Amino acid sequence: MSQHDRRTEPRYRTHRPVRITLPDGSGLNASTADISAGGLRVHCPQRLPAGIHLTLEIAVGGADQALTLWSHVQHCTADPQHSGFSLGLRHRNTPSPYLGLLRNARTQQWQKHH
Repeated sequence: MSQHDRRTEPRYRTHRPVRITLPDGSGLNASTADISAGGLRVHCPQRLPAGIHLTLEIAVGGADQALTLWSHVQHCTADPQHSGFSLGLRHRNTPSPYLGLLRNARTQQWQKHH
């Protein structure tokens, strides 16, 4: 199984702004590529090592609404199409608002294909 096919849950494409906070407190702006119940893929401008723990703030509504997730990097690969890197992240928590985000992404993807 390739590193891009490790998730057992269905993935849903959604593009949302993400603020990544690294263990040293510094931050990066990124965006989601797809999400699943247990993780997500993020387009990031910087290579990050597998295994580090991150805090993610995902925009879910207006400018002041964000969902906080604690994740760790499963893998990081070069992503020249997005001028950076593709991070495979696994959640350490799954708050109920994230499940709502997942339902919305699933519904939007289903509507596009039906």
